[in-house]
Amino acid sequence: MTTNRPDQLVATTPAKTRRGARGGLGLLAAATVLGVLTASGPAAAAKPQTLKVLEVDTSFVGTGGFNAHGNKPPAVGQGVVIAGSLYKLAGHNQGRRDGPIHVECTFTDSAGTSVCTAVLTLPAGKLVVSGLTPGNSTTPYALPILGGGGPYAHAKGHIKINPIGNSNKALDTIIVSG
Repeated sequence: MTTNRPDQLVATTPAKTRRGARGGLGLLAAATVLGVLTASGPAAAAKPQTLKVLEVDTSFVGTGGFNAHGNKPPAVGQGVVIAGSLYKLAGHNQGRRDGPIHVECTFTDSAGTSVCTAVLTLPAGKLVVSGLTPGNSTTPYALPILGGGGPYAHAKGHIKINPIGNSNKALDTIIVSG
């Protein structure tokens, strides 16, 4: 996996494709912060919780022949793998790093619409999110939480992803309801 500086990622990745892939990343980042904040044990994950985190994507690699840094739109079946970090929010500013995120997406059309699955590695366990992400993810959207491991084995809820302009960042709101 190639790691790029955030400003390089934005400058070299096609806008529609970047935005579609970033959406999955936002979801993953939010879930990581949730785990850090709910590390008190299995009972904590059962209570409805809402957490907000800043997601910063640092790596964007094409799969199936997709050039993640080119200008050609993706073909159906190609994809991207995204890695990044989740940060606590100190007001509206980036706080300390809470953990990593890993997202894998497969494109369902040439506009960048994709099915993404994210695994968030949290201090208390793992959280899994998966769903359809829009090709133009500069608009907020939500993805469902499917479960996870440890105290998140039966987690439900969703993550709202709010991309920050045309960048490699998003404000994510994680809502765990069970």
